[in-house]
Amino acid sequence: MFLKAVEVALEWILTLDACGDNIGRLISWGCLFGYIEGYYNRQRIHSALGYLTPEQAERTAS
Repeated sequence: MFLKAVEVALEWILTLDACGDNIGRLISWGCLFGYIEGYYNRQRIHSALGYLTPEQAERTAS
C-alpha cells in the first residue's frame, strides 16, 4: 500500500518535471521526503530495532 502511494507520487513528480514546472517538482519532493522522514519512518516498526518504532527504541535505550 505504502509503496504504491510512493509510486503514484513519483509519477506525478516526473510529470511536473516533464512539463518544466521546477517549483512544483521541488515542493513535491519536499512533501514526499517530509512524509517519509517525518511520519512514516517514525511510526513503522523496524526489525533492526527489535520490532519497535524508532521512538519506542529511543525511550527504552535511555
